[in-house]
Formats: sequence, structure tokens, C-alpha cells
Amino acid sequence: MDWGVPLTDEEASQLHARSQLGGLVAEALAESGPEVHSWYGGSWLDQSGDGSVTVYSTDIARTERLFSDALGGTDSHSRVEIEPAEYTLEDVEVILNDLPGNRLSGYEIHSAEFDVRNRQILAYSATTPAKRSVDFRGFDVVVVEADEPTDNACLSRSNCTPLRSGALIRNGSLSGATCTYGFTVSNVNTGNKEFWTAGHCSFDRSDNWYHGGYGYIGAVTYDGDYTGGSKDYARVSIADSRVSGQVYPSRGPVNGWEWPIDNSTVCASLANTNSWDCGTVAATAATWTSSTNGRTMHGARHSGISTIGGDSGAGVVRNAGSYFVAVGVHNTSSGHFTRVNDVVNPWYPGS
Repeated sequence: MDWGVPLTDEEASQLHARSQLGGLVAEALAESGPEVHSWYGGSWLDQSGDGSVTVYSTDIARTERLFSDALGGTDSHSRVEIEPAEYTLEDVEVILNDLPGNRLSGYEIHSAEFDVRNRQILAYSATTPAKRSVDFRGFDVVVVEADEPTDNACLSRSNCTPLRSGALIRNGSLSGATCTYGFTVSNVNTGNKEFWTAGHCSFDRSDNWYHGGYGYIGAVTYDGDYTGGSKDYARVSIADSRVSGQVYPSRGPVNGWEWPIDNSTVCASLANTNSWDCGTVAATAATWTSSTNGRTMHGARHSGISTIGGDSGAGVVRNAGSYFVAVGVHNTSSGHFTRVNDVVNPWYPGS
């Protein structure tokens, strides 16, 4: 299947089936609660083969019980393969956190990620002449040459009422720097509505956000995970009457959230590019240095979605047929995104 080439009916049906299986796996993982971190080693969807999902685990028996309870007796159950893992995704993320800004064998590392399928940590440097393997705290890390990522913030979806995921928003004024309206989110305790965008979009700038169709729409209510933490997202206030929960232009609503699955299909509605583009999850665990505040960020990375400055904040979603499931908030030119599952509680995507 080639990206950018129209799908046949059969290919579209296959893609939908694979997306559904990925969603079922993600739902089972989410329903297992916080204990999933004690054994989950990541998962990978076979796009070019039979569409099966491989789940890696340090506790095979517990994982088999989870998917037997969730999918037992269905065709989907037979297409989920469980493989042993030496370490969990949480173990890997401890290592990923310390790689950006570090020097490995003289190479300055600017970002890192975990290749779930090959069980390999990749560290990226702008000066590496060739791929090489380096030991880092007992982990075999492969250093690879790659351009340093930059935050996708900059400079029409500019008149969209009510507001939808993918609308163009401006910082400080109607002529301010642009970013993308990510998701409408609702507080499960109060019912209040706000929206997510990238945290770097308003860093050292105005807290106020504007949109061509409404003028002033709201102010940042929380960006602490970006300014003082490792998650590049922010919440912005907005009147309930101005949100719809839909994806621009009229693609359907966002409903729920899930873990990203390696190699699964994801899409984004991009404001400054003015496009709807799809690709795959390239890494379910990744770290990078924000070019805006210099801090190490945590999340994942997509590949195949073309972005430019001003697309930051766009919602990364999985197509579930009649609706979309939130996966992440887009952040950098290299495809890094904040994982929704890291930042949801008590704010959840959907209106």
C-alpha cells in the first residue's frame, strides 16, 4: 500500500480492519489500568503483512489473561501475538529521558526513541558519520545521523465556527504567530471544556489565543508540564458555545483516547499546511530537546505526515470509522508528539 495513492475498496477495507484491531488492543491496554506499566513492553502492528498486532511483555501469563478476557472467542484474539520482553516501556523511557543533550562516544544526542519491533534504542545526532552501537547504562544504543528537530510553531482554517480540531489559532492577536487547535477536552469532574494545543506555542509569548472567526477565544489555563516538565502541551479556556468536538472540515467527532501502537495508521488535521495527512506511528516512546525551551520532552513519533511551522498542536488521531480516537498532540518537524495517554486525567478528548 502506497501513501498518497488512492485506495481500492479492498485496500480500504483491509486498512479499516487493521485500524480496528489496533483500537481493540489499545482499549484492552487502557482498561488494565496503571498496572500495565509493570509488564508492558510496547506493541507493533504489521501493516505490510497480515495486519496482526504483536504485544511485548515481561509477564506473558498476565498478558495472555488480559487479551483472553478482552478478545477471547473472536477472530481478533487469534491475530494478537504476545512475545517476551526483557524490559518494559517504562524502563526504556528512563533511558530515553537522559539521552537528549548527552554525549555518546563524542556525539551530541538531540533526540531518542525506542524501536519496538527490533527492541532497540535509537539515539539521533546531527554529526554522526555512520550508524554505530554504544553501551549506555547496560542498554545497547544505536547512534544514527539525523537533522535536529525544531518545534513546529511560527507565523483558511482561520474562520471556522464552531471551532474544530485542525482550526488555525493565533497567539496574542489576530495577526500573531499561528498554531493548530488540537482537541476539545472535557473535565470529567466539572464538565468544563477547554482545548489542547502545543505548550511551546505560547512559551515566552502571550497567554491569549485568537481565531479569525471569533477574535479572542481564551487564555492558557495550564502549561506546567511544558514549562517545568516534559510534556509539550497546554490547555486553553474556551466558551462551550464555540466548540464542536469535530475534526476539520467535517470528518467526524473525536471520541476517547488510546495508547499509540507502533506502525499503526494515524492522521492529523494541520492548520498551517491546510491539509489532512496520514502516516504511521514510527516510535511509541521517544524523547527530544525542545528547540523553544531547551527541556527534554517525552512522547512518541509519527512518520509520513508532512508538517510545517504552525502545525504544532494538531491532534494526532486514529480513524475508528464513524469517529476518531485521540492519540497525540503534534509537536515537531520530525514528527514528535505528546501522547494523550500521558496527560488525560481528568481532562478527556471529546465534547
